[in-house]
Amino acid sequence: MMISMHEHRNASAAKLLAMLFLLFVVSLANAAFADTESGIQKLAPGDRITVIVFGQPELTGDFTLDSAGNILYPLVGPIQVKNLTMLESQRAIADKLADGILNNPSVSVRLAEPRPIYVLGDVKLPGSYPYRYGSLVKTAIAQAGGFGFAEQLPGAALSEFLVADERVRVLYTTFRILSVRQARLEAQLNGADTFSAPALPQTEYNADWGSLVDKETETFQIEKEAVKKRSDLILSQRPQLLTEINAIQGQIDAEKQQIALVQTEIDQYSKLSERGLTKSSSMLELKLSLASRQSNVWRLEAERSRVQNSVMEFDRTVQELETTRKKQILTELQDARQKLREIEATLPAAEEIREIKLRQTGGAAGAGVAREIVITRLHNNEVTTLAARENDSLEPGDIVEIKRLQSNAVATPTAKTATGQKDAVQATTSPQ
Repeated sequence: MMISMHEHRNASAAKLLAMLFLLFVVSLANAAFADTESGIQKLAPGDRITVIVFGQPELTGDFTLDSAGNILYPLVGPIQVKNLTMLESQRAIADKLADGILNNPSVSVRLAEPRPIYVLGDVKLPGSYPYRYGSLVKTAIAQAGGFGFAEQLPGAALSEFLVADERVRVLYTTFRILSVRQARLEAQLNGADTFSAPALPQTEYNADWGSLVDKETETFQIEKEAVKKRSDLILSQRPQLLTEINAIQGQIDAEKQQIALVQTEIDQYSKLSERGLTKSSSMLELKLSLASRQSNVWRLEAERSRVQNSVMEFDRTVQELETTRKKQILTELQDARQKLREIEATLPAAEEIREIKLRQTGGAAGAGVAREIVITRLHNNEVTTLAARENDSLEPGDIVEIKRLQSNAVATPTAKTATGQKDAVQATTSPQ
């Protein structure tokens, strides 16, 4: 019976350690995933995602959503992830794997490549182009070679300016993202309870500042809650092992008391035996009882040692998990700091190039040739048509249509009706 109890205790300790390790891995995976999408953006056909299953390389890889919003996953088949966030798709894949394939699968999902944007109409190179974070309407126009009718500007001056302007905007966007991330990682590394975004000067590039802060704040909270769950698990389980050690020690003390009593009886029987007043069988029974008690003590001491080793192994594993977490945070922090230094060194030259390209256009991005810019966007299975300006932000899958209006026409904004009619706002350029 004692051997089976020991096996049950060891199995419980092993299960506890496995649960702790799984909790830590999931917290790291959530942190890594939150660096890109933070579980907010919903997937749509054309997106390519990376699925990581811990300890299962054959189930790890990149998958592209088909036209129905499914991914074709090994051993499972099609999985519907359309209109799901990263966290929701992560749970959907984990549920499929847990249904008779893996026990307690640890799954992480991140966006590998968003669906492209499409530029149509009055541009030199209509077509599809990769989406880049921080992309604006003017970025898409630059990717498409600039506005149509090359005679509007000498050479490709405007197109070159838009490319240079995009470069500056991407650098500023990346700088803001890394600045907030660095503050978040420093707070996590120091074990802070709160996370405060750094103060940056107000510029035209701060339009999405609130969104960036919200994403990093959510990542901070996810990591904080994961650490708290792990700490609560430690506090609730470790005392049970210590209580078990104390119980075993109590049994050992009781057995030793019985041994002392039996030894006293043996001594008394020995004195009586010298005078022939006792039976040899009685002395034999006492010695057998003494040997049995001593055997129990040795067995209980071995059991106590095993539980103590479990506690030590438990503490060592917890320490290793915390050390791994700290290393992961420190690695990400060093990477963010290095990239920030690179941007700080690159940004002045990029701004200077942009100014040179602007002067080469002669300020030709002003007015004269009227154009209407319209964005068609799929959101929650509904197609929305939006009027846009050159500095408006784009989302993955957007269709940007440039319409050239009549020469010298004057376009004015119109109110968008409740029936979803188009709100046209002109964007203009003029030849040099």
